[in-house]
Amino acid sequence: MCLGGVFYWLLCQFFKFLLRKKMNKCILELNTYEEEKYMSIKKNSIIDFPTDYTSIDIETTGFSPRFDSIIEIGAIRYRNDEPVAEFSTFVDSDINIPANIQLLTGIQNDDLKGSPQIDTAMNEFLDFIGDDILLGHNIGFDIAFLQSNTDKPIDNKCINTLRFSHKLNPELKHHSLYILEELYNISSTLHRAKSDCESTALIFQKMKEQIATESSFEEFKKSFIKKHDNFKIGEITTENTEFDEDNFFYGKKVVFTGKLEKYTRKEAAQIIVNLGGELGSSVTSKTDVLVVGDMDYSSAIAGKITTKHKKAVELQQQGSDIVIISESDFDDFIK
Repeated sequence: MCLGGVFYWLLCQFFKFLLRKKMNKCILELNTYEEEKYMSIKKNSIIDFPTDYTSIDIETTGFSPRFDSIIEIGAIRYRNDEPVAEFSTFVDSDINIPANIQLLTGIQNDDLKGSPQIDTAMNEFLDFIGDDILLGHNIGFDIAFLQSNTDKPIDNKCINTLRFSHKLNPELKHHSLYILEELYNISSTLHRAKSDCESTALIFQKMKEQIATESSFEEFKKSFIKKHDNFKIGEITTENTEFDEDNFFYGKKVVFTGKLEKYTRKEAAQIIVNLGGELGSSVTSKTDVLVVGDMDYSSAIAGKITTKHKKAVELQQQGSDIVIISESDFDDFIK
């Protein structure tokens, strides 16, 4: 990876950290904010391999559908894996674009002047996508923002290339769009809605080739079927007598919530114990880390938050040092 690429990746990780801090501060309010308006992200997320779909992406001023604005919407319609039509528009916003977003996207406040208001942009976007299957990278984020800006239900089936990557490329430490572009040798431009739509579609096509080569579509689908792993926390022990005390989880009490994509709950629990951590079944003032399944972490953006997640956020607001991380973060920490 070139020096510029490393700098871009580090920059993205830093902004990702800042955005997650903001998200955890907003979650409790989101949980009570017109929750019925949002689609069930998990319900509409599918594992499938169509050749006809619409790739979507948005750019926003931040992480919260309630407090931040969409500033750009992009969509490309594909038929037989070939682009046949595209939609792209800036969206006028009363919110100034933060410096970090300007740096990542290149979008300036002046670019939005004279652009359609969000109501007009959303109506045009919904007309464009119709009832197509929607493709996106971490698409739950996009859907949460889009749904918060329309009273019309977005019930389209969705394919999340982030979920695919966790299964296909477990060796990766990160699964960002930029990392996958590098992995699949896809050239890209600045982080913008339309270009990200193109990259996501190309990545999806490469993934389908990878699945066909390494296993089969049917076997790949089966890998997402949840395994039953009922167990008691007291049953999870380790034979390790020496631990790396510099490991993030050493000496910490860890709780899991939501569906894990890469590990069974028992497998994840065993990893924690092997690293010298302690398991908890519920979130309390003694909990150090809450690990949230990736899909549930995305759903939290739309206000659909698990009971444990809500409790952890409440403790944070009361001054607790509890850390809330996604399954992807968990995977990063153990590598």
